[in-house]
Amino acid sequence: MTHLNYSGDNPDTLKKEFLYSLIAEKLWTQEVFEFGKDTPDAVKYSIENLRNLLIKDELYWEKVESKINITEKKSQKGLLIINKILKVNSILSLRSKH
Repeated sequence: MTHLNYSGDNPDTLKKEFLYSLIAEKLWTQEVFEFGKDTPDAVKYSIENLRNLLIKDELYWEKVESKINITEKKSQKGLLIINKILKVNSILSLRSKH
């Protein structure tokens, strides 16, 4: 699943910044259209992809993230598990029996 990567920043702030950029892009597109020039296909494609990404991201937060309930106990257990180093031995054979 792809969604906006917040990298620890406030998701609401990043969404607002993105929406301001999207609005500016839309206004620019309308201005270009008013002067009788078509919007380049690359811009239309980019705007549509960004719109879809925002919709997918919002659906993720609404339908998935909002329903996740991690207790402190589960969180601590997960932190213990993630720090374990597994030692794995494997055997590779280049010959196969038929």
